[in-house]
Amino acid sequence: NAEHDAATLLNGVETLLNARVACILLNPVNSDAASSAVLKANAAKVPVVTFDVTATKGEVASFVESNNGMAGKLCADYIGWRLKGKGKIVILDHPEPSSGRQRTAGFKEHLAAAFPNVEIVDTQVSQGRKEVALSVTENLLRAHPDLDAIFAINDPSGLGAAQAVKAAQNTHIFVTGIDGAPDAIAELKKDGPFAMTVAQFPQEIGRVAAETA
Repeated sequence: NAEHDAATLLNGVETLLNARVACILLNPVNSDAASSAVLKANAAKVPVVTFDVTATKGEVASFVESNNGMAGKLCADYIGWRLKGKGKIVILDHPEPSSGRQRTAGFKEHLAAAFPNVEIVDTQVSQGRKEVALSVTENLLRAHPDLDAIFAINDPSGLGAAQAVKAAQNTHIFVTGIDGAPDAIAELKKDGPFAMTVAQFPQEIGRVAAETA
């Protein structure tokens, strides 16, 4: 477990290569930083199968992922529908992994095409973490008192944002996330600011990655 740290990820891959494994299944924490790990595996002639997130450089034998662009599009659909095509929103982004980039791109492209009167007034990086999203959202709420909704890049970010909205006692703003994580599903049932999530299928991603390896 790299614990969101690129150096830990690289060290882990080096340990596996020293153990002379036949194949590495890799879930990068950062697409650019993971390139060093993939290139080391390439040099050792050990195939790498990436899943959920891939590396920017190096050769991967296969990449197993969700349709992250579609996940962003579905969030845009929900926000645009709920705001009746007009309002102000912010994005809690996480551009380091490829999945985050694709989700944001899918969201922005569809929002601009289908709901041109829904305005993105700010974008901040949440690092995909609940505690970071909580702090960032507190600042966003102060900077944009007329905010209507928040698009969070994943469920931890969405849950952090929802916590900040709830603490501010703002019953107007709603939050969307992506993952379909169990704690997010539980939060949906509370009828609070966390209003929608798009489900991935991590067990299926893992199964196909293992089968491919």
